[in-house]
Amino acid sequence: MNRADLTALYLDELKRHGIAARDLIGTEQVLLDAFHGGRYLARPMFLGQDERDQLESDLVNLRAALLSLPDKLYGGDLPAFARSVGMTEVQVSAIMRSRAAAPTTLARADLYVDDTGFRLLSTTWAARSAALTTLTWSAPCCDTRSWRTSPEPTGLVTPTRRASR
Repeated sequence: MNRADLTALYLDELKRHGIAARDLIGTEQVLLDAFHGGRYLARPMFLGQDERDQLESDLVNLRAALLSLPDKLYGGDLPAFARSVGMTEVQVSAIMRSRAAAPTTLARADLYVDDTGFRLLSTTWAARSAALTTLTWSAPCCDTRSWRTSPEPTGLVTPTRRASR
């Protein structure tokens, strides 16, 4: 199934139960409105398998490109790179003290989709709460009894189901 078919299936299921997608957000709506000014998708974003695979590949490539910048531009001198993007000495010192062997893979990409595919607005790295927030407020959107049981025949995998496999 593709994104449009999965979205239609989800919205039809909600409608069948008399539920508006926005109502599933519940108490998180106040936070979402505060952070996003009321401009957000009030339901899960569904992807077909091919689109999900392409997006994952694109994000892996983006991460690799970003991580390669200090090496390519400053011969691996991370403090010089940090200073070049405007970080203060205090920030550079904090980065160097907390630097792990491998950079985190925990991140959030803020995306939108147009007729050419996904477009990147911004990324947030190493902000555990930012990345986990997406899972936290998305969970209620898939928490109707019928929707929790119906995705399996469609092959739908939610982030929590994927992580547990």
